[in-house]
Amino acid sequence: MSDGYIPRLHMSTCVVLFQLGGPDSLEAVEPFLFNLFSDPDIIQFPFARLARPVMARLISSHRARHVQEHYAGIGGRSPIRELTERQAVALEAELRLSLDARVLVAMRYWHPLCKEAVAEIANDSVRQLVLLPLYPQYSKTTTGSSLNDWTRQWATLGATPPPTQVVREFYNHPEHIDWRRLGLLEIFEGTTLRNLMERPLASVLWTGNSPVFVSFQVDCVVELITPEHPRYRFSWAMRRLFEYEPFHVVQTMFPYAYTFWVCDWRDKTPKRRYK
Repeated sequence: MSDGYIPRLHMSTCVVLFQLGGPDSLEAVEPFLFNLFSDPDIIQFPFARLARPVMARLISSHRARHVQEHYAGIGGRSPIRELTERQAVALEAELRLSLDARVLVAMRYWHPLCKEAVAEIANDSVRQLVLLPLYPQYSKTTTGSSLNDWTRQWATLGATPPPTQVVREFYNHPEHIDWRRLGLLEIFEGTTLRNLMERPLASVLWTGNSPVFVSFQVDCVVELITPEHPRYRFSWAMRRLFEYEPFHVVQTMFPYAYTFWVCDWRDKTPKRRYK
């Protein structure tokens, strides 16, 4: 398995899109959470192999009703499967203009699961595999977990995968992203809203620790998004799904959402004094 950016593709190529996955109904919420908290890349401590199933069952049953309320607010299911499958269809159509290619989706915690993609590939004549994680950044609990699960599923099947390339960092390749668009980060109100309406500029500090600690300050022009815009609904849904209530004031609606358009950046990573 080799790493790199966008690889050269050959005939009989299969591209696999990795994603987190999400429940496709309110009834699927609890088993989705169970799969999530059963992941050894998320729950790991001494003797976790023995305790993890019990912990996963307790956490998922305890959290299910609360999470179901969030999903009920966005239509009763996660849109991630539909959106990812639309990406797969569009990518396959583009690739088929010049080569024999298929594009499959492999979700980590709900259908279509990784093992389903592995079984389909094992029964097909694929000469080359390209694994394309769609997570916004590398983490051992996202991309790393999907790759580990991919390896486990082939081992369980007792088969050897075709020659494989992994596109780990497509999201920071300058030829494949709109570098100006930082995306929807938060929904502000109050003093922050008034300040942004008077002067729509902001500086955002971003940090990451994989594979090494880095820190950047990103200077942005802020675009206000009204509740009528589809991007507002997306931002609202993401906040409701991922907020941790003890540290947030629970609120159902907000006056605006925001997109941050990058105009400048600077490296704020601390310099090491000693090697």
